[in-house]
This record gives sequence, C-alpha cells and structure tokens, in this order.
Amino acid sequence: MMLSEEGGALGFDSFTMLMLQLAVMLGVAVVCGRVAQRFGQPAVVGEIIGGILVGVTVLGALAPDVFDWLFGGSVAVTTTRDALVTLGMLFFLFVAGSEVDIGEVRSVGVRAVAIGLAGTLTPLAAGIALVLATPSDWWGAPDDRWPVAVFVGLCLANSANPVLARILMDLGLLKSDVGRTTMAATVVDDLVIWGVFAVLLGTTAPSSGSSDAGLGVSLLLVAAMIVLVVGGGRLLARPALNFLAERSTWPTGFLGCVAVLILAAAAASDAVGLHAFLGAFLAGVALAGHDRRHREAHDTMARFALGFFAPLYFVSMALGTDMIGGFDLVLVTALTLVACITKVVGVLLGSVLVGLPLDRTTWSVAWGLNARGATGIVLAGVGRTSGIIDERVFVALVVMSVLTTIMAGPLMSWSMQRGGGGDGRSAPDSAQGARPATPPV
Repeated sequence: MMLSEEGGALGFDSFTMLMLQLAVMLGVAVVCGRVAQRFGQPAVVGEIIGGILVGVTVLGALAPDVFDWLFGGSVAVTTTRDALVTLGMLFFLFVAGSEVDIGEVRSVGVRAVAIGLAGTLTPLAAGIALVLATPSDWWGAPDDRWPVAVFVGLCLANSANPVLARILMDLGLLKSDVGRTTMAATVVDDLVIWGVFAVLLGTTAPSSGSSDAGLGVSLLLVAAMIVLVVGGGRLLARPALNFLAERSTWPTGFLGCVAVLILAAAAASDAVGLHAFLGAFLAGVALAGHDRRHREAHDTMARFALGFFAPLYFVSMALGTDMIGGFDLVLVTALTLVACITKVVGVLLGSVLVGLPLDRTTWSVAWGLNARGATGIVLAGVGRTSGIIDERVFVALVVMSVLTTIMAGPLMSWSMQRGGGGDGRSAPDSAQGARPATPPV
C-alpha cells in the first residue's frame, strides 16, 4: 500500500530512500568502526571518518549528483531520519549514564571528589578564558560570547567514561586503586558537566519553553530533575528489578520498562525547557548498578544502543558537515593544547590537594581523564544544533575530542611502564575479576 506524503506520511519512494540512507550510514559505520578498532582506536573514530567519506566532505565533493540523490531527498525523509537518530541518542546517553556509579565515589571518597572537581573546573575555567581572551571571529562573532565560552569550557572539561573504562580494562587496572579512583572521578565530572550544560541550554537555547526563566529557575529545574529522576529511580530501581524478574520475561520485560523510563525522563526534561538528553542521562544514572541483574539488562541495552543507534548518530554528525572547509588549524591546535594541558594539570592539582604522590599511577589517571570520546562529540553536536556554536567551532571540537581519545591509551600505557615495577598503590585486575566494560565509543 502506497502512502501519500501530502497526508504527512512517507510515500513508498521516500520510505525506500530512508531505508537506503540508513543502510548506507550503518554499513559505512560498521566497516570504518571495525577498521579503527583494528588499529587500536575506539569505533567512534572510524564512524566519524565514515560520515566524512559519504558526506559532503568527500562524496559531496567528488560525486555531488550521487550525494544529492542519496541524501538530498525530501524534507520528510530528512526529518524522519533525524528524529530516529535523536531517539537513538537518548538510549546511548542512558548507557553512558548507567556507567556513572555513585557508589564508587562513596568507596573511594575525598580523593575522587577532589580529582574530579579539579580536573573538571580547571579546563572549564580555561575554556571560558580562552573564548573571552581571543578574537570574537574565532567563535563566529556571537553577540554574547558568554554562552559560547561556557559551552567550549564544558567540552574541554568533559571526560569519556566508557572509553576510559575500556582503556583501564585493557591495561588490567579497572579494579585497581588507580582504576577505582579514575572511574569515581568521572562520576563527579559527568554530574558537573551535564548539570551545567542543562542550565546553559535552559537559559540560552531551551528546547521548549522560554529562556526568560532565568539562571536561578534553570538551576532549580536541573536540581529538581536530578533529585526526582536519580533519587527516585535509585530508591525504586532494586524493588522494581526484583518484581520484573519474577513476573516477566528477563531481560526483555525489563528492557521495555527501561525504554518507557528513558522516554518519560526525556519528555519531562524537554517539557521544562531542558534538553531531552539530560533526562535520558539521568535515567541511566538512576539505574546504574553492578549486580548480575543490572549488568545483564545494561549489557543488552548497551549492545543495541552502541551497535545500531550510536553509529548512525556519529555518521550523521559528519554527513552534512564539510570537515575540510570548516577545519581551522589554529583553532584546532589551540583547543587541543588547552584541553590537554588544563585537564592534566587539574587532575594533578587535585591529586596533590589530597596528598597523592605525582607518580606514574597519578599521571595515568590524568591521561585517562583527558579522553573526551563520544560524549565530547555528542556535546559538540548538541551545541551546534542549539545554535550556540557554528560549524567551524563544531569541527574543531570534534577533532579535539578524537585526538584526545586517540592519545589516551598510549599515554596511559607509557605512564604505567615508566619507572618499571609496581608502586604498591595498585594491583592489576585478574582476568576473571575485571568488570566487563561497555564497548569503547
């Protein structure tokens, strides 16, 4: 049966083009992601490259007619594809949030809080200073540079939790002292970054509602969302898991309920003028846990989100962006240098404040937290779609995120090998004892 576009539904031809676009995007993401992993890099690096290859940068330049035929279709196709990709990112951010284990902060204590805060606030302040101290043309000559400054600072301050977990696992350090401290520090980092980010969007580019609410109201809304979603979710999660395990097919029944929670939290976040991504992320934090039932359900959701939705998202981000025409070497160099220096300095400063020696494990923590990974690219994408940054700044932030992710593993390995034997502060994971990590993105 053929449906008419005039009635709001996709016609047969449009539906066919939508399926073809998704097939091409997912296919190039799988191939390029696998190639990246063969070279020891996260799949997201290959997925971004895949988007460059089939997007305006390469295919659009070499074969513009082919690109226009494949991706320059009707508005209905583009709108549906973008909606599907956005929906997928809700599940991706749920998975990212589920890696935020608040219990790790309680077990490691003051060290993780100090390292997390210093490692977050130092690059955040540096990013703000960089934007305010450099020519306005660097940042697209905005009328008000403060939103851009705070946003760039957030992107520089971000650390990639899933990437770091995989790196620590590969190094045999996930359950060691350095691993537990590092992962707990990322909890502090994530909560600060996404909380401030939601306030920024609520005051400058709300997805719904009005920016007239002001900073104070936005702060209250973010605090209320954290308390309601995280507090309520953690209070009810374990009884709900036990109830579902006894009365429904496990884990499929649970996954359906999780999907309802993700969509409801995202809708609530969007309805009060915050970005829907915040609600999905907080839903993941609420259901984070390491018992068998949590991990089984989490791993099932993670495989689907990271195997289908995430690759489509990262390919789509480079699809319509001219990564060559928008590339500014000076801006990329400045952002990357400031990001690396201030993140490492901030982590080392936090370590000194709590009395930790600046030995190889501390340096390893610093280099690990320097990886921005997929979450850095997601932040950059939301900033562009919200109108906070232009395409040139977006390209620079994406390149910075990719470069810091690529260098994290080798620099952590180099730091741990420097100086030879153990320092008595960390014991490598056993092959059986290490917690499985989410596939790196």
